[in-house]
Amino acid sequence: ARAARLRDGWSLDLISGLPGQTTETWRRTLEACVEANPDHVSVYDLQIQRGTAFAAWYGADRAVLFDDDDEASSPPGGR
Repeated sequence: ARAARLRDGWSLDLISGLPGQTTETWRRTLEACVEANPDHVSVYDLQIQRGTAFAAWYGADRAVLFDDDDEASSPPGGR
């Protein structure tokens, strides 16, 4: 009964552009998403905001996660 309640009206949020994410890992993520069969899916591109915990962990002096040309020509996560 609890599992049935959890399945009613649930959604799944995905984040693309994660460090180390490849086209293959993104494909597997999408396959798992389809298999899970959520009622709604949202996809967000990773954005690192200065002053956040992630920016501090990732490091301000690291290379850019991707450049605009790569982003425009790749599927989400396809870096």
